[in-house]
Amino acid sequence: MRFLTEDTRHFIRTDKGVHALLSSAHVDLERHTGGGYDPECLTVGFNRYFEKAKVGLRVQKCQLVPDTFHSRHSAKCRTYLYRLAVRKQNAPTLQKMGFKYLAEIPFSEWRRCYFIQNPEFNVDAMKQAAALFPGIKDFRSFMGASRDDRDIRTVRSMKELCIKPGQQFLSDDYMPSCKHYDFWEVTCKGQSFLYRQVRRTVAALIAVAQGRLTVEDVQYMLDVPSKDSWNPKAVTVPPYGLFLVNVEYDPQDLLYEIN
Repeated sequence: MRFLTEDTRHFIRTDKGVHALLSSAHVDLERHTGGGYDPECLTVGFNRYFEKAKVGLRVQKCQLVPDTFHSRHSAKCRTYLYRLAVRKQNAPTLQKMGFKYLAEIPFSEWRRCYFIQNPEFNVDAMKQAAALFPGIKDFRSFMGASRDDRDIRTVRSMKELCIKPGQQFLSDDYMPSCKHYDFWEVTCKGQSFLYRQVRRTVAALIAVAQGRLTVEDVQYMLDVPSKDSWNPKAVTVPPYGLFLVNVEYDPQDLLYEIN
């Protein structure tokens, strides 16, 4: 019997350095005595084990699915979120011995958000560049180098790339240093992504917002898909700002028929 499990890793990484708020996996289970498993009992049993083993993982739901279902290959859409915090123009900086230090980073956001200390940040230009990405395109320029990338199909369908104001995890009452930053969320949706594609996409958007790249520079990277087309002025953003927030499936692929 094959089961789909939906789980939450509370700030626990999927790939190295990346967080997952909602992920999924499938598992084949068979009783040696015959008979099936109750999905709700499995959910409780898994979570009891994870709690006892002190694993930062919680299963939200188990569901019986057909043997043809695959948690990775059957996914129709994945949603990633990248969190940014841009220092405000009037944010205080620390100065000591002639050196100008950066604004304080709230501990509640440490390694859960990418902090940008340069307050020169044009969000309108960033949104203009983001509008170039949705659609079926060859994103080879935005793929990070990997060992097994020779035969990878680099044409992908990006359904959505949007930028909107974000928010901090804790209020200013508990983390007053958060008020020195403007928080932004970059949401990227698609069926599948290339290695580091989302992080390099965000990097290009940030470079445009900071004036290091133009919208035309980003258009060139899309028009001429090649590892040589990547503009080094866009520095790949760190993994800790990235969250996998949802994986969607066709309901028909999840239907299990009892014989």
